[in-house]
Amino acid sequence: MFTKMLEATGPPPIGRAAMALPSTSSTRRRLSRRIAHGGPPVPLEEGWRPLPYWGHRRARRGPGGGHRLGRSEPGRGRGGSPMTEVIVAPGADAPGLDALRRAERRRPGQVCIDRAAVARAGSVPPSLVRRAFGGSPVGAPEREAFEAAMGERIVGRELDSLPDGWIVLHSIPAPGASGDLDHVVIGPPGLFAVTTCFVGGDRVFVAEDYLLARGERIPFARPAVSAARRTAQLAGRALPPSVAVRGVVAVAGARGVRIGARTRSVDVRDARVLREWLVSLPPALDAVVVEAVATRIAASIDAGSGSPDPAEDGRSAAALLVARLERESTAARRLRFLWRTAGLAAVAGGVWVAFAHLPAWLALHLG
Repeated sequence: MFTKMLEATGPPPIGRAAMALPSTSSTRRRLSRRIAHGGPPVPLEEGWRPLPYWGHRRARRGPGGGHRLGRSEPGRGRGGSPMTEVIVAPGADAPGLDALRRAERRRPGQVCIDRAAVARAGSVPPSLVRRAFGGSPVGAPEREAFEAAMGERIVGRELDSLPDGWIVLHSIPAPGASGDLDHVVIGPPGLFAVTTCFVGGDRVFVAEDYLLARGERIPFARPAVSAARRTAQLAGRALPPSVAVRGVVAVAGARGVRIGARTRSVDVRDARVLREWLVSLPPALDAVVVEAVATRIAASIDAGSGSPDPAEDGRSAAALLVARLERESTAARRLRFLWRTAGLAAVAGGVWVAFAHLPAWLALHLG
């Protein structure tokens, strides 16, 4: 058995990685890619679990108090074989791992989803006649929370498609402040606090510190700067002093985003190009710091909340309600388009019939 091999020979040979993949999909994807080139995995006894991955240049094993296992630098002498995963015995301490797993299980818009469900419970649903003519299924009480949840879900889908080496946390509670952090993104270019702004099908003009959409001004600079400041507090000293948290505003649901003036403190991007923009930025952090910052943020969340947060797994009643409202809103929008098309066709047909029969009518009545 593998445990006996550890007792007899110490660490497993470099190049053979012991693997027990976590439950979260993003972490599983990162680990599975790194395990692939390290030789066939060694089966683990029940209860063994991996430590967080700390980069290609350092690896540690849990049994025995975190002894050095070797370096993972292919082609550079001893330790050159790729050892990409480490293990800890049952009950051993893995700092920040459980907190990071809980944080990664949070779904985009989780706080807004719960808020919309509470508001929906006390509102009156629209009538069948209104629904038949394409009326919105979302009532006034829950509209603000529902639109915020839709925007966060749109942006969350884009961020979840980031390549290996990125860690994305959604709907992060910020202790001591109102509201939550929509998205926290940690990757090679640095640490980003992404704030979502949803505008349903309108064109957006970006001014120096506000968005012009739906005929109204939407301030964005102050909330985005506040989110970046709160994210820096969560990261603490894990983030190098030379790297600052960047505030980003992602505009979701817009037909187009036109940037008229650029503010120095906040980046404004269309949600559809957010992923490409993040990937194109120059690197500033290595894999070790990326994992350390993510673990530190997750640990700060746990320390601030005082108890494990019940993660939204996408199957709760609130999540199902918002998903249903999202589908019904799409159907209502299509129904309104059909009614408008039918109305225009009826008017055009009436005009054509009138002009086609006008000469005969005039000849009949005017002789």
